[in-house]
Amino acid sequence: MKHFSIILLVLFIGFSLAQAQHKPESGLLIFNVGFTEASPEDSDNNLNGNTFSLSYEKSNYQGNLAGGVSIAYSTTSADSITASGQELQRLNSVSYEVLPILLYGKVLFGSPKVKGFIGGGFGIQFSNVKSFLENVQVEGSNSGFLVGGTAGLNFFLSEQILLNANYSLSYLGNSYYKDGMAHNINLGLGFQFF
Repeated sequence: MKHFSIILLVLFIGFSLAQAQHKPESGLLIFNVGFTEASPEDSDNNLNGNTFSLSYEKSNYQGNLAGGVSIAYSTTSADSITASGQELQRLNSVSYEVLPILLYGKVLFGSPKVKGFIGGGFGIQFSNVKSFLENVQVEGSNSGFLVGGTAGLNFFLSEQILLNANYSLSYLGNSYYKDGMAHNINLGLGFQFF
């Protein structure tokens, strides 16, 4: 009985994966989590942190183009390092929180089961910075434009569920404090709607 159950499970998973594919004109809702590294201008340190995003996109009737909107939350921080490599105890640290809202377009390629993509977009971002310098904490908020590109793939597990992996590079412009570049590596889960 145990072997029969395993055989049924393998057949069910195989059948489910065989039916998995991207459908033209479908809508995708994707939730991603990942790692981010920011490089503010005039900064000696790269800031490392986490990012979370929620995207909705819709493809055209041929299934080779898609467009959508994404909202994300990223947080990064760094502490100063001495010449000997020791981390300073809160003597000089900085952290950024960014909330970007992005309109984007993609070119899709590959098989219906595994869709690769490359694309770009633009939008606005709201930033908050906290700096701790010699026992004084300074905090400021700002907003500005955002432009970036992305590349990745969607792997369809079923007609409704997919795995998403992507890399994106963004330039964030601020009027009051430092502009910067952000690198994001994301993994996520998505849902396909018809």
